[in-house]
Amino acid sequence: MVKKIVGTVFLLLCAVALLTCDGNDLPINPIEDFGHIMVTHASPDLANVDVYFGENFFIGDKSYPNSTAYMLLDEGGHKVSLKPTGTFDAVLETEIDLKDGDYYSVFACGASANLAALVIKDDYPELQGDETLIRFVHLSPDAPAVDVTLADGATLFQRIEFKGHSDFVAQPSGLYDLTIRLAGTEEVLVELKGVALLPNVAHTVWLRGFFHGSDGQALGGQLIYNRIIL
Repeated sequence: MVKKIVGTVFLLLCAVALLTCDGNDLPINPIEDFGHIMVTHASPDLANVDVYFGENFFIGDKSYPNSTAYMLLDEGGHKVSLKPTGTFDAVLETEIDLKDGDYYSVFACGASANLAALVIKDDYPELQGDETLIRFVHLSPDAPAVDVTLADGATLFQRIEFKGHSDFVAQPSGLYDLTIRLAGTEEVLVELKGVALLPNVAHTVWLRGFFHGSDGQALGGQLIYNRIIL
């Protein structure tokens, strides 16, 4: 029991370190009597943006490749808008019809000249014991289809194309080495070492950047801690 508690604390500390580095908010367990929307800036060459729900300002100066926490919203239709920081003209808008207890993720993806909104309804399966949830989203606009494999070579997600995504799947919690490969081959595109998949937490791993990008726009992987599953 002591070892189990120590291991969980270690993973949580890893999570805090990772979240501090990429700017994501700590995972929370949102209130079920509302709808929930999370927004991710996933366009490699788009400047920082302000996030609005309807005409209401939500968060400012959100930079690539970071995410908001879930915003709690009343049931009904909601317009999500992204505006270059400090301006009032939206570069991206999408509509979501929320029901109480719904969760949605909105990804602003593609090159800035061809910006699009990928809207995913986040359906969370039940967990057993200290399992974790993970899904994969392909958000590199010029990268080919990819597979995601585990350290032992087993394929976790197969042939995901741009703007494609898996469902959340349950896995044993722990530290994972994940490899993103050109679909159907052994060619490694991205390696993610020591990814902390926490017990009773849902995670999204997404492919970011341009296929031949460099510096801050280079091809890479990003981790989102979506929420705690109680």
